[in-house]
Amino acid sequence: MYNTGGLNPLWTLNNNSVYNPYHININGNYQLTVTNIFCCSTSASIHFTIHPEVIAVASNDDNILINTSYQLNGSGGINYLWSPSYLLNNPTIQNPTTVLNHDTRFYLTVNGCPWLYRYRFCIDKSL
Repeated sequence: MYNTGGLNPLWTLNNNSVYNPYHININGNYQLTVTNIFCCSTSASIHFTIHPEVIAVASNDDNILINTSYQLNGSGGINYLWSPSYLLNNPTIQNPTTVLNHDTRFYLTVNGCPWLYRYRFCIDKSL
């Protein structure tokens, strides 16, 4: 949120001045009013919703049996996206299941943030 051309910017939230619009932490409708040297002014507003910090967690790498159902476990968010999706019963849920016949790595995205959490599953051929 910044003013690129007005000489006298004023940011407000609920009619209260916002002194540092670069570091907001309150939900609401923010308004920027700029006034030029001729005392002409204009305003624009934008609504911000502040979400809590995402602390995503995925389980550790594992060895699994070939062609046996296995559940992946994710946590820390509301919206989940696992990839590669074609190997899962539902790539958009917190704890999808998979049946593998080859070593595979899964990646987890939580609340639209691509976390580098990944599972590496190795097929245990000794069993």
